[in-house]
Amino acid sequence: MQQKKNITLKDIALRAGISINAVSRALRDSPDISEPTKERVRKIATELGYVPDSVARSLKNDNSKIVALVYNDFYNPYFAIYCEKVFHYIKEKGYKCNLIYSDTNLMTMNDIENIMINRYCGVISFVEPTTDVALFFKKREIPFCLVGINSNVEYIDCVYTDDIDGGRQVGNYFVQNEFTKALYLTNSISETSFRRFLGFSEVVNASNKPFSFIPYQYQKDFIQIAYKKIVSEDIDFVFCFSDSLAIELISYLKQKRMKKKIKIIGYDDIHQFYPIFKNVDSVRTDTEEIVHFACDLIIDKVTQEKNINEYFTKMFPTYLHIIKE
Repeated sequence: MQQKKNITLKDIALRAGISINAVSRALRDSPDISEPTKERVRKIATELGYVPDSVARSLKNDNSKIVALVYNDFYNPYFAIYCEKVFHYIKEKGYKCNLIYSDTNLMTMNDIENIMINRYCGVISFVEPTTDVALFFKKREIPFCLVGINSNVEYIDCVYTDDIDGGRQVGNYFVQNEFTKALYLTNSISETSFRRFLGFSEVVNASNKPFSFIPYQYQKDFIQIAYKKIVSEDIDFVFCFSDSLAIELISYLKQKRMKKKIKIIGYDDIHQFYPIFKNVDSVRTDTEEIVHFACDLIIDKVTQEKNINEYFTKMFPTYLHIIKE
């Protein structure tokens, strides 16, 4: 790969028409610099491909074989499952993997200095990047593969599951059986949750059966809110965003000594990977295939077997798994 010219504060200052010191303070979010100036400086820095010295020293070189794996949730076993599989498969391919935690729902330019702590040849992320971040990696010729999210952000590869069809399969199961009213329950604002809801509601709306959902703004004590809704609206079917949420609801209903039988369906089928978790009806996918595709794509771009400026979107099928009683 052709070596890129290192962009300095002086380059940004010349473009912005201000002093180097002002540029430095703007990038450090100093309170004595106006917000419009900070925004203009950040935009110029992104356009030029500026990297702070502390980050530049740790960015990749041509010999790097380390992949950054970015996630933002300690509690959902979904991430542990994928992280473990990525670690093992990357190692089989002769690469190493560093796990990076992000405490945000979107990876922004403010996160770059915190997460780039090594020389990375590529990034596999469960956290959606902003356009600025995607452009940053593009300019540095570092391939970025987003897993689990169908993003509209340019300059990245996307690998995700067909969550609309997963929602439809759950909807069909509800409609085709003797259930009377459904509830969609989520604790996520992700587009993944929206796609699951979209497929489910599409099928249920086409039937004569009613369903309900709890808006995300009511996430405080939402399990208790869900319980009250189940009781007051006589709900007998709940589609949960994830298995961990389904297990939490099942536990709460048991604690409340709920006598009515409620059908609860989760997502990700984590029991097949971690038997310690309760086995619940769930939507599953081929996790191995997703991991192999994402890792192979990053490695092929690093080794230039694939064009780093060609971007791929791959959707994998989902399957509803109902436990036989």
